[in-house]
Amino acid sequence: MRRLLLLTLLLASFLLPACSTPTPQPEPTPTKAPTSTPIPATSTPKPTPHPDLGISTQALRGVTVTVWHGWDGKSASLFGQMAAEFSMENKWGVKVDVVSQKNLSLLAQAVDSALKTPEHPDLVVALPEHASPGMPRVW
Repeated sequence: MRRLLLLTLLLASFLLPACSTPTPQPEPTPTKAPTSTPIPATSTPKPTPHPDLGISTQALRGVTVTVWHGWDGKSASLFGQMAAEFSMENKWGVKVDVVSQKNLSLLAQAVDSALKTPEHPDLVVALPEHASPGMPRVW
């Protein structure tokens, strides 16, 4: 008898909720998509003035600056492109010759070797920890 009563209560607890009417769920309120406000046009941009280097343009015409760096891939390509643009567009006529040493370790080795010869770069782009202890300081 007890088992029958327990089984009936258990069965009723599963079946009775299925007979009730569902509680209506509130409809989601549609939200308005954000609209972008156009940025008003400003005046025509002005080119950045070239700084006065304290030397005549004629004295710099034809000067080539050799730059070594330790990048490869996209970084090297982008740097080379910027140097080429500078070489073509600067008012002084300065040319930049970019040489990639492929990585910073090879760059450090190349700089160490080149400092002993007259064929060293004019500028090296490297991290401070790659500076050679024997490298002359200009600052």
